[in-house]
Amino acid sequence: MIDLNASLRLAELCHRLQRALSPSTSAAEVPDCVVQLPCPAEDSQPGVADLRALQGSHPGPGELLPRRLERLGLDPQYLMLFHMPAYRDLRKVCASCKSWRTCARDLAGDDAQSGMESYCLNAPSIDELVLERSGRPGH
Repeated sequence: MIDLNASLRLAELCHRLQRALSPSTSAAEVPDCVVQLPCPAEDSQPGVADLRALQGSHPGPGELLPRRLERLGLDPQYLMLFHMPAYRDLRKVCASCKSWRTCARDLAGDDAQSGMESYCLNAPSIDELVLERSGRPGH
């Protein structure tokens, strides 16, 4: 399960580092460990408030989505760090979903795939991520 607080702190730290490393900062002043930080791209960097808003009013974005991704062979933390725009979109869609109870029932029964196409608004995006991970071309 994703620790949302740790992820929020990491996103905030990355954002602060990127702001601190303005164009006026010379490369010699930047330690190698900072240059190699796996921060999401600047243009896709959400604010902490944005990430908290994606939590939603039900357990879908914070609990069900990560569980579904894991059961389908995807690492939610990897997606959060290295594919932030895609992960943010998944969470937004999940937060607006009215079928979260059906999703919770399916996941409680260890069924992450069957039926998903009939109610999960994220099904096409998740399928695309699974195909991308497997190295097969998408639609």
